[in-house]
Amino acid sequence: MDEAVKRRGETIDAAGAWIAFYRANPHRLAKEYLHVNLKLFQKILLNMMFFAHHFYYIASRGQGKTFLAAVYCVVRCILYPGTLICIAAGNRRQGALTIAKIEHHLLQESPELRTEISAISSKDINAFVTFRNGSVIKAVTPNDNSRGERCHVLIVDEFRMVKLGILNDVLRKFPATPRRPKYLDKPEYADLPLERNSEIFLSSAYFADHWSFSAVQGAASMMLDDTKRFYVCGLPYQISVAEGLLSKEYVEEQMMDATFDETMFLMEWACEWFGGGSDNSFFNISDIGKTRLIQYPMLPQAKIHEVGNPKQLRIAPKENGEIRILSVDVAVMGSTRHKNDATAIFINAMRPTKSGKYTRNIVYLDAVEGMHTADQTLLVRKLYDEFACDWLVIDAKGNGIGIVDGLLREVNDADTGEIYPALSCYNNEEIAARCHDRTAKKVIWAINAGAQFNHECAMLLREAFRSGTIRLPINEVEAEEMFQGEKWFKGLSDSAQIKAILPFIQTTRLVDELIKLILEVNGQWVKLRERSGMRKDRYSSLAYNIWVSKQLENDLLRRSGRGATNSEQFKFFTAPRTRGWGLLQE
Repeated sequence: MDEAVKRRGETIDAAGAWIAFYRANPHRLAKEYLHVNLKLFQKILLNMMFFAHHFYYIASRGQGKTFLAAVYCVVRCILYPGTLICIAAGNRRQGALTIAKIEHHLLQESPELRTEISAISSKDINAFVTFRNGSVIKAVTPNDNSRGERCHVLIVDEFRMVKLGILNDVLRKFPATPRRPKYLDKPEYADLPLERNSEIFLSSAYFADHWSFSAVQGAASMMLDDTKRFYVCGLPYQISVAEGLLSKEYVEEQMMDATFDETMFLMEWACEWFGGGSDNSFFNISDIGKTRLIQYPMLPQAKIHEVGNPKQLRIAPKENGEIRILSVDVAVMGSTRHKNDATAIFINAMRPTKSGKYTRNIVYLDAVEGMHTADQTLLVRKLYDEFACDWLVIDAKGNGIGIVDGLLREVNDADTGEIYPALSCYNNEEIAARCHDRTAKKVIWAINAGAQFNHECAMLLREAFRSGTIRLPINEVEAEEMFQGEKWFKGLSDSAQIKAILPFIQTTRLVDELIKLILEVNGQWVKLRERSGMRKDRYSSLAYNIWVSKQLENDLLRRSGRGATNSEQFKFFTAPRTRGWGLLQE
């Protein structure tokens, strides 16, 4: 045998042995060829990326999931010539970030990798990597313009931010005919099975009513089937601290920051899906999630000037037939840190539909703590005028009675010198009698809640969520993503940006209260109470608001001859189409 032929055969055999070894141990190629020192959990994840046909990695901050995806892409493209990889994300920039990791980190550390790559660009508009062996990595935009792309591996980074319709109708249509090495054309290999294409989904945790949570749940259940290759893994911040990727002190500083948001921390750091609740929760997270449609809430003057006075967040003029209801619930704080009251304020803009019924748009909500009763009274009175409200609902049985008494008299703003006229009570003659101004508008609904009333409030609010006749602001993650594209938001300081997002955060805290309420049944009445250490003043304020709105709606229907009788007063109908209010279009 010719010596050259012999050496070539030995080289091919050796190469085959090493390729087989590295395909079975991809983390070793990362170490020995790319010179990357992975942590143990990263080595396990990398191996599972190669094993699983459907891979889901839910990561906390600081775990380098995008960097790990970059390592996977390079190792895969080297070991499997001709591999086509498409990377999508919530936006094209995020997708290009994986390629930027390859260009600015991996390529700089590995001379061997530089010999493998023929061209690379991490520019947002054209991010790609081409290998000399025919493999290609490409960042794609998750929209209809990407139809027609083809790949063997689909990677979706921050997949929670991708619309389900785009994922199913565009991205999942990418997979091409499975990679087919030329040796399969030989007769002796014709019966070998083709490689399976694969999907890799990366993200932090999110809201449990989102499609991404259902996808993760479904994939987790498929892990029990030994005939399928599904893999799901969620790793919280503790593993980042244990592996030295994050310092314990840094995490503690995040938790102690004045702008700390527990919900976002649980999702992005603790790897917990927010709003899972229990199966027997009185309020269903899915029902509530479908009503989070308002993109632009309204902000009062005291708040809107702090965020640059954008026109999108200004108080809109009332439309024909619109009714605005301000509701207040005051709860005593039970902790030693907050010895004053916590006041939950909601403003509901009821807009009529062609059927004569109304949609209930929560255009403003806030929760304030530590304010004296007089200051709370002034705040409520100013909001009532500023939002051009028609009705004011407040719990007169509990801690709100002090605010009611304050509203029955003139309210003086010491800072501006403005004097607000007294307001009288509409539904309680005894309270109305305490107002000495006989010309005062009777607009206060004084709530004196009993078992039956609380039952009606709970049932009406739940049905409003189920029927979609209530609209809440979108979640804060979507709001921040949306605002990032607006000039007024980009120019704000970090603290001002947080203030602009606060109405959305307050809505999420409302949802948290709702799904954690404990259901009790006393005879024929439903009662909802808060868990130990939690509050329900947001729930109460909203529930009172919706109850009053239903009474007003029924009264208007009776006057118009359309009808709601007493037996119909707690029935809701299919959600009407609504224009305006910045509602998301499905």
